[in-house]
Amino acid sequence: MLFEEATTLTGEKANEAIKRGMELLEVASKKLHEAQNSVINSAKEASDCTEVYVKENPWRAIGAAVGVGLVIGVLLGRRR
Repeated sequence: MLFEEATTLTGEKANEAIKRGMELLEVASKKLHEAQNSVINSAKEASDCTEVYVKENPWRAIGAAVGVGLVIGVLLGRRR
């Protein structure tokens, strides 16, 4: 909407609309960067927790991996 408005304006009003659009774009970019950092930090934390669990419970982790693989294999086998 803002950029549509900017295409019909000329002179000073067009410059103001473009400036306002660029400011909104910058704010959106900063928020996206913050969200990206939050997701990356959460993923690293989950990875660290998983690593600790696997080191403390290797046989449970192997059993869980085998179970998940078996379920996926059965589901894929039914598709054919």
